[in-house]
Amino acid sequence: MGFPMTRKKWCLIGAAVLGLGVAGIATSINPIAERYVAPMVQEQLHNTVRGTIQYDSMHIAWNGDVVLQNVSLRDENDHLVAAVPTMKVSMKWTSAPSILMGNSSGAAIVSTITLEKPDVHVWQLADGSWNVNSLLESSSKNDKKSFDGNIVINDATGAVRFKDGNVHRLSNLDGNIALNVDGMTKGALNGLLDDHSIAVNGSIDMNKMDDFDLFVRAESVDISGIMNMVPSNKNLSITSGILHDVKAQITGRDGKYSMSGNLAFDGLGGTYKNGSTTYQIGQGNGKIFFQNNTVLISHSGWYVNDQAVKVNGLVTLEDEVVLNLNAVSDSIALEAFTKNQITGNVGGRVHVGGTSVNPYVSGSIKSNAISYDNYQIDSGEANFTYSNGIVDVHDASLYIGNGSVKAKGQYGIDSGEFSIDGTIHNADIAPFTQNLSTPVSGVVNGKFSVRGKNSDITSLAGNIVGTSLSVRGISIDSAQVSFNNVGSLTNIALTGSIEDGQLSGYGTIDNNQLQLSLSADSIDASHFSSLVGDSISGNITGYATVAGSLDNLLVNGNITSPEIVYGGAHFNSINAGFTIKDHVLELTDTSIGDGDGAITIGGTLDLNTNALNMRARAKAVRIENLIRPFYDAPITGWFESENEIRGTLNNPYVQGHVHLYDGSYNGKLISDAKADYTLENQVLSLPKFTVQGYGAVIQGSGTVSEDALNIDLEGKDIDIGRLLVNTDYDVKGYVQAKGHIGGSLYNPNFNGSVTSNFLTINGEGVTNIFGTLYADKTVVNLEKFEFDEEQGGHYKSRAGMSTVGDKRLFGTLQVTNGRVSNLLSLLGKPVDKLDGSLSGTVDLGGTYGNPSLNVVGSIKDVTIDTKVVGDAKIDASLENRKFKIRTLKLPVDDGLIAAGGTVDLDGDADLQIAVRDVDIEPFLPLIGDNINATGSVTGVINMTGATKNPKVELSASLANGSYNGIDIDQGFVLATMENHVINVQRIQGVKGDYKLSAYGKIPLAALYTTGYLDANDSKAMDMTIDFNEADMAVIPLITPTVKEATGALKGVVHVTGTIDQPEAYGTVSVRNGAMKIKTIGNEIKDIDGDLIFSGQQADFQSRLSAGKGSAGLAAKVNWSGHTMTSYRAAIQLDGLDLSNEYISGPLKGELYIAEKEGIPTLMGDLNLENMKFKIPLSLETSESTRDLGIDVNVHAGKNVRLYDKTLYNMQIRGDVHFGGSVFNPTSSGQFNVVSGTFKYLSHTFDITKGTATFTSGSYLPMLQLDAETNVGNYNINLGVKGTVDHMDLILKSEPSLSRKQIISMLTFGRGEPSNSSTITNEDANALAVAGAQMFAFGYVQDAVQNALGLDRVNITTGSIDPNEPTSRETSGNYNIEIGKYVLPRTMITYTQGINNKQNKYGIEYSLRRSVKFNAWHTSQGSTYIGGRWTREF
Repeated sequence: MGFPMTRKKWCLIGAAVLGLGVAGIATSINPIAERYVAPMVQEQLHNTVRGTIQYDSMHIAWNGDVVLQNVSLRDENDHLVAAVPTMKVSMKWTSAPSILMGNSSGAAIVSTITLEKPDVHVWQLADGSWNVNSLLESSSKNDKKSFDGNIVINDATGAVRFKDGNVHRLSNLDGNIALNVDGMTKGALNGLLDDHSIAVNGSIDMNKMDDFDLFVRAESVDISGIMNMVPSNKNLSITSGILHDVKAQITGRDGKYSMSGNLAFDGLGGTYKNGSTTYQIGQGNGKIFFQNNTVLISHSGWYVNDQAVKVNGLVTLEDEVVLNLNAVSDSIALEAFTKNQITGNVGGRVHVGGTSVNPYVSGSIKSNAISYDNYQIDSGEANFTYSNGIVDVHDASLYIGNGSVKAKGQYGIDSGEFSIDGTIHNADIAPFTQNLSTPVSGVVNGKFSVRGKNSDITSLAGNIVGTSLSVRGISIDSAQVSFNNVGSLTNIALTGSIEDGQLSGYGTIDNNQLQLSLSADSIDASHFSSLVGDSISGNITGYATVAGSLDNLLVNGNITSPEIVYGGAHFNSINAGFTIKDHVLELTDTSIGDGDGAITIGGTLDLNTNALNMRARAKAVRIENLIRPFYDAPITGWFESENEIRGTLNNPYVQGHVHLYDGSYNGKLISDAKADYTLENQVLSLPKFTVQGYGAVIQGSGTVSEDALNIDLEGKDIDIGRLLVNTDYDVKGYVQAKGHIGGSLYNPNFNGSVTSNFLTINGEGVTNIFGTLYADKTVVNLEKFEFDEEQGGHYKSRAGMSTVGDKRLFGTLQVTNGRVSNLLSLLGKPVDKLDGSLSGTVDLGGTYGNPSLNVVGSIKDVTIDTKVVGDAKIDASLENRKFKIRTLKLPVDDGLIAAGGTVDLDGDADLQIAVRDVDIEPFLPLIGDNINATGSVTGVINMTGATKNPKVELSASLANGSYNGIDIDQGFVLATMENHVINVQRIQGVKGDYKLSAYGKIPLAALYTTGYLDANDSKAMDMTIDFNEADMAVIPLITPTVKEATGALKGVVHVTGTIDQPEAYGTVSVRNGAMKIKTIGNEIKDIDGDLIFSGQQADFQSRLSAGKGSAGLAAKVNWSGHTMTSYRAAIQLDGLDLSNEYISGPLKGELYIAEKEGIPTLMGDLNLENMKFKIPLSLETSESTRDLGIDVNVHAGKNVRLYDKTLYNMQIRGDVHFGGSVFNPTSSGQFNVVSGTFKYLSHTFDITKGTATFTSGSYLPMLQLDAETNVGNYNINLGVKGTVDHMDLILKSEPSLSRKQIISMLTFGRGEPSNSSTITNEDANALAVAGAQMFAFGYVQDAVQNALGLDRVNITTGSIDPNEPTSRETSGNYNIEIGKYVLPRTMITYTQGINNKQNKYGIEYSLRRSVKFNAWHTSQGSTYIGGRWTREF
């Protein structure tokens, strides 16, 4: 119970307490408490609390504490707020004086209120306030301080109930609260919240409840209802969840709150409301960190409308909560947010900004499948934003089939309104028009704008370009459509193209009803094939109006066209009015041009039944064109006709008259044909017709239908070549025929007899042809067929050929003495340079393009290029383009050629050719012309692999061979060909101990490619000629002028390019080489040379010697292809002694070869000393030889002799210039004879005077000589004048003899002629000696004289003593005389018998030409000393 207490009484109590304190009467405390404190506590409790406080008892403890038992606190509504079993109020006695004096309220004496095991009930009211908010009475600022003390709570319990019904229980709660109901209250509590530990401390301004500091530490807190106490956006409600490890400080100032600390949460759930849309939030987990007004959310995951989302970021607690969150979701069902209007799964990243009141969301999403109201999107991606309840999608890319849509748009979440603006790229339009009354297919590009709400489209606009469109079976290549949609009505404006044509129109579609006006220009008619029931093509220009349902349109229009193809028939100059009504096409005033002719048609065609009711007239049109829509008959020609047409398209009835000219039937010429006809049930009746063709007249009658032909005819002078033109077989000539045409329209046949006097087949003439013939579209069969070659054998066969498909051949041919060349030509397989006489059997099969032959027989006189090689036996076949040789033998003298195997022209080859000891000469024409080679070949050729790219292995050797007349000791070749490349393992020629070899590859392309190829080109040759094992001994193989050569060669030459443009690279060197040339007596030795190839250039540097001298040579040659483009050479002669037939001795000088005046020219100077040379009897030239220019000066100095072992020996001096050219020689200058001899009739004449003069027109000199000799006691003088090939001789003697006597004296050794008419033995012996001296001993003389360095060598007969007449005993003696000048005019001589023992020695002295002294002594004891004087007259 309670009672009121006045302020005055509180003052009295305070004064009494103060007085007691001053008096120090401690024993008086308890009475004071009983008197003053107990009533004051009762009064304070009642004055401070709005409600009722009751207790069972109150007593004063010994220390003055007021103890209340079973205290209960109820609010103004009499609801129990707290129940305290024991409540103890402790005094603060220092405040007693103030209270007694009236300066403080009675509550000021209370220091501590201790509550033992209180049970507190706190609940939230419907307005969000708490029942304890109004429980304490607030005091005005002017009131005295009523209470300033501590509240101690021990082992408290309680319950906190939130307005949503959630209840949280407190237990084991201990704490201390420094309460000041008029000021700042502080405290700390520790206990259990829902059986989990919790600790709270802080302070709160009791006069300003929004100002507080709160420190919370909790093990686990169920936040059900608690989040209502946390300041947040009113649209966000967190209704469930658990907080873990809560460590937080919450501060409030002037209605603003801040937090710091951290916590973890799990299972958070609630709602977020945006406008009229509420989002369900659940299964939230993560961590939150607080700092001032900033909240960091980390590692959090949520489910929004059952869609998993990961959220992290910052929340700033201001007047409106500021959001900075990032959300990621791998898969979200769109229907969870769009009321099932949009379905599909998307994944994306989202950023949430703005505030909790007005959030702003932006992000990107991707999806593999989205649908909206049956519109399907295969995949898509987009960037979007959300604000104020509007989803704004931009940069969206949607992929539909092979196309895509780039779009942007908005969607109102609350209203369901949407707008889309987009660009279409190659999208299939069919899915977007499937719900329209007229579906459209095709690919579209363009822009569009769509507005709508939920599933309804309220506005449709756009500009779309479609390609490959199809509307009701009509194909449109491209169209541009502008349209808008209001409800079910679609307004259309159309421009488009159908191939090269243009289309435009406008109209509407309303509930499957079409109203459309169209105009067309150059439209391809093929797109209307479905409307006319057959294929149609061409360009159409016209107009039409279309109305009605799409299932049964009413069409009116007019078309014109320069050309229409209907059912394969071509027509031009079309002009037609038409109407389609109830599926019936009516043609009015229709005119169709056909070439220069015309067709007029009128009537109707039922598009459903194909029924015809038409009239047609044709003039100068093509029949094949006219009938093509109805029949595929093989007939052509110009056609004129009058027709009435009934029936149907598939089975028309036609009656009329026809005139066909300049045409054909089944490929056979018809120059003119006339007939009346009736076509009924697809049977054409021809009572009589006349057909002319191939120069022949064919008459007949019968019927023609697709299934049967029944025509009798007779024809003359039929050009068989033109008749068989479609067989691709070259046959020329005329035949006579009589027979019957049967079969069917598409497979006619002819059966009859054929004769001809002469035909040519593939260019070969055949005569006396007779046989029976069966021919149809597929075959020509000649039965009992015989013919003769025009110039050959006899053929008898039963054979034929299919004329269709692969043109199969069949039959047997017996040949007697048939020419091989003719037979191959007849078969279309001619082979040049191969012939022979064939007898045997040929079985023919296969096809024309792939014939098969089986040949068994013999070929007599196998001929290659007109040369008979031998007789051959053959057993071979060709089948399926596969040659098979079972037996093929051709003996060639003692050798043999044999072959066997197969060659499949379309497959593989396995062919072997063996050659044994076969003379190569007869076969050289098959390789090339004018090849000068001999020898016998043994070898094997294996051909395997694909025939078109075979592998060929060649192994061959040459025995007893020669090339260009030079023997080859041995030769062989090892080579293969594969992948069109000849791989030469080795080509080797051997002569003596040395060999020259080559190896490498030659692509076949290098043999026929013209022009330059780089060495690295795959088509270029890559051959190496290896000289490292070669010797100069191989040079005679190259040129016959070299008879012998030695000297090791070193180096390789790489040959590349093509045969047309060869190139060479490399160096060939020789050191210390030697060479013997047929026309040079001395060996050329000490040869050091280098031949350097660099592309299409060769450089040669060499040094060599001959005799006692040497020479240096330098040359350069350039070429292009096979033509030498430039050349130059220089020769330095340093005593080079060639010693050939015409010249010997050291040559000195310089010679050059270069082009001069368009021809190669030899230029330079020669200085001759200690030499001898011979003037040739003639200079030969060839018309094919290239002209050679000469510009050489020759100086004859010391000891230069003109020498001919059988004619002259003269020492000369002088100067000569040789100029001009070989074809036009010029020369000038003269050589003078210093001394010498001239031989005539085996006698040596001493030259007393002589000159050799050179003049223009020849390089041969004019000789003029005077010479003398002694025969016995006669002095004979000889005069010579003329060139060496036309010399005039003058003979004189002393004593005087006639010319006849002088010749007798020189020939027989006596001046008187014999009295006998026959030659005596002595005369015969003398003639033999003279002949031996001139033709045999002359070579011995020359050899001995050169070997011993002598000045005279003579062969004489008879006695060794010149003054002794020849006797019978000495007539057979042969003697040799030698002489040597020991002084310029003094010669020592010696004579020795060859077949006798006589000898002689002597001395000669020449005082001058006309006076000589000599002496000798013989072995017979004869001695002579004397002289000789001669005089010219």
